[in-house]
Amino acid sequence: MAFTEDDMKALRLLLREELRAEVRPFRNEVGKRFDEIATQMDGLYQRDETREQEYVSPGTDPTPRSQVRLADI
Repeated sequence: MAFTEDDMKALRLLLREELRAEVRPFRNEVGKRFDEIATQMDGLYQRDETREQEYVSPGTDPTPRSQVRLADI
């Protein structure tokens, strides 16, 4: 049985739809994971910027809090 050109086009379209349906959940999951990681990275950058401002801003003690000893207080 030989396939006509129209049959081949129909098969290609059907295959394309099936592949998209199979890949869509995977793409959605990857997108969610990417958003979670990007949000975590944004939080880390904001935290680091805040810490940097605390330690470097004029008029403040440049010694990080983690290095302050009880004898210094």
